[in-house]
Amino acid sequence: MAHPKRKISKTRRDKRRT
Repeated sequence: MAHPKRKISKTRRDKRRT
């Protein structure tokens, strides 16, 4: 896992902003 396509850091609230 060098650099995942989607960041698993803040994807829950990131989905709402995007």
